[in-house]
Amino acid sequence: MSSEQRIAGRVDSTYHRIGAASIAGPAFSVLAAAFLLTLFAITASLSTSNPRTDTSGFLADVQDHVTLLQVSVWVAAGFSIMIGAFFFALYQNLRSVSEDLMRVSLVAGIVTMIVGGMLVALEAAGAGFIVPEWTAAETAAQKDALFYDFKAVAWGIEATSRMFDLSVVVASIFASLVMLRSGVTWWRAVGWLGIGSGAIHLPSVVLLVLIESFEPVHFVADITFLAWVVATGIGMWRFRSRNVNGKPG
Repeated sequence: MSSEQRIAGRVDSTYHRIGAASIAGPAFSVLAAAFLLTLFAITASLSTSNPRTDTSGFLADVQDHVTLLQVSVWVAAGFSIMIGAFFFALYQNLRSVSEDLMRVSLVAGIVTMIVGGMLVALEAAGAGFIVPEWTAAETAAQKDALFYDFKAVAWGIEATSRMFDLSVVVASIFASLVMLRSGVTWWRAVGWLGIGSGAIHLPSVVLLVLIESFEPVHFVADITFLAWVVATGIGMWRFRSRNVNGKPG
């Protein structure tokens, strides 16, 4: 095989890879958004109590909804997988604009998926074991022991959640910087949305640990990130033909 044929083969393979990512990327963004919205809805319906600072109130709220609490763990697992796949597809779409910046975004996206797995494991321990055991406990001593077990897990979930948020912010901001450099109007608009989302998200991650009342601001940050994911998926679908032709989408 001549060098020209090998190069042509690599180019053709690249086009097919980018084309596949342009189709899969929007699907991953829609699924990630659907999982996140479902998680919001389940969390809001379970309890308004903070499991860290009002553990008794939270356990009292969820004791009759253990199955729904366990469903939320599966939803969180689905979101973690989809968000990792989403950033991989985005990397394939925008790497031609800036390989280095998109590598940072991809690594942060993979870290997000890994941390999400750790978060799911902690949530599974709480929802799959501690809460059912606490509900079934017959003595005050058993309930007290499980209460403090759950409180420890809740703090672990909180710390891991903040790590998850930070990695998401890094992944989305670096991808947004690449979008701003793409020269495409849609991508530049989505890039500014990502920068704005990160600007809200980053301080909310820090302040939420110190100030519980900062939760509404963090919720707004989550919504702007959700909008960025959807807009990015639209961009990957809208400019898929440009990507296949080797031009930055």
